[in-house]
Amino acid sequence: MNQKCAHKLICLALAIQAGLLLACGTSSPTADVEPPPPSPVPHSPPAITQQPADVTCTYYVALDGDDGNPGTQEKPWATLQHATDAAQPGDTVCLREGVYHQYAELARSGAPGQPITYTAAPGETVWLDGQGADWKYGINLGDPGVSYITIIGLNMRHWQDETGDGGCIISWSDSDYITIRDAELHHCGHGSISFYENSDYVTVENVTIHDNTLVGMDCGNGPCRHWVLRSVRAVNNGLGDSDTAADGIAIEGGDDILVEDCEASGNSGDGFDFKSSGTTLRRVVAIGNGRDNIKLWGQRSSLINGLSVDAGMVGLVLSGGGSYTVTHSLIASRRSYGYLAEFGADNEDETPVTLYNTIFYNDDPEMGGTIVAFSSGVQLQADHNLYYNPYREEDVICAYFLGSEDEACFARTQINDGTWFARTGQGEHSAYGDPLFVDASNKDFHLSAGSPAIDMGTPAWSCSDDLERNTRPTGDAPDLGPYEYPEED
Repeated sequence: MNQKCAHKLICLALAIQAGLLLACGTSSPTADVEPPPPSPVPHSPPAITQQPADVTCTYYVALDGDDGNPGTQEKPWATLQHATDAAQPGDTVCLREGVYHQYAELARSGAPGQPITYTAAPGETVWLDGQGADWKYGINLGDPGVSYITIIGLNMRHWQDETGDGGCIISWSDSDYITIRDAELHHCGHGSISFYENSDYVTVENVTIHDNTLVGMDCGNGPCRHWVLRSVRAVNNGLGDSDTAADGIAIEGGDDILVEDCEASGNSGDGFDFKSSGTTLRRVVAIGNGRDNIKLWGQRSSLINGLSVDAGMVGLVLSGGGSYTVTHSLIASRRSYGYLAEFGADNEDETPVTLYNTIFYNDDPEMGGTIVAFSSGVQLQADHNLYYNPYREEDVICAYFLGSEDEACFARTQINDGTWFARTGQGEHSAYGDPLFVDASNKDFHLSAGSPAIDMGTPAWSCSDDLERNTRPTGDAPDLGPYEYPEED
């Protein structure tokens, strides 16, 4: 193993790979618009993928078009609404370069294997801008909604009324098989992408969302099932004041949700808030949200290669009554006094928790609280974890499934002297100690040479890559946390 990694804090790779062992695009659009604000810490932004040159356009829309035209490349239509009224399953509507102050209400669905596609023309940049459009929703999928729709490369902004209500893309119910990708969406009222009820098989990929009045994107009442969110960046949403609804990405109910290579940072509410079951968060980053950085509620939920830093409240919350696996993650610091991580929160229901290869770390004197609290309902399986908070000597870990506070809480010395393991049967290979990050004060949480986290993990609960998609392990055993120490040259 070798010298410190030169990468800065959050460099999420662009390639997407599925598959477990627990297995374990996009630059901003180039329109004449203000760029999205920076994250609270350095981050490589998602890259917006240019549309493939071999797109076959059935119809064209252009700023100099006319809805009386046939919609060809030479004689395009003028409005997206006219195109949506005409498009049939399997058709592709291409918008030519420019800023369109117009909205569309979709009334026709595609079909299995024949979606209706609305896309920027190959190599061109398109914005749908609500300023002057005299309406608050950019693309309305309907109620009940249309299905089998693909939206590619349509950047959207300023879809809100004077009260801050509105949205860029919205479905009120029953929109299935919807794909949205390769876009920047901002100042979109209630949220950039909102599905309220009964929407399944939704894919959102390579999308940057920021500066909405409320949420970044959400599934409201649900249920929403079989969603894939990949390379989505939701930052700086909400009007401040720790608004409980102003989350980065939220799903209020559903099942089978995959979230990978995503970031939710600087939002007024929670970063990631998922009440769905069967939820997997893989290679995700949550930094500086006003409330909880990551909150999971459902059965069969997992956090793999997660990074949570500087939460306004709790860095990681696992709600009571769910079942959870957490591995290769880092929960670091919070900006107020209290638990750094809380497992079995909100109630005392039976809550199986599997916890391995993870670091809990605090360097903020404001956070002098307990590092991890396990409720009385938690059924814990845990080992190969590292704990560190120099601002607290007693009650570093509290496991209330053992009984009262006097019986349940452990000092830092008791983690290392075997008391924690003897009392719980968990954590035989866990430890209390400084993980020796490269530069924690500047939010570089890569491991430095000599870190006790190097080779401290167990392969039984490891994955094939790290947060930056570097291969793991590089040494005799996997390292703790989301970053694998680089292989020696």
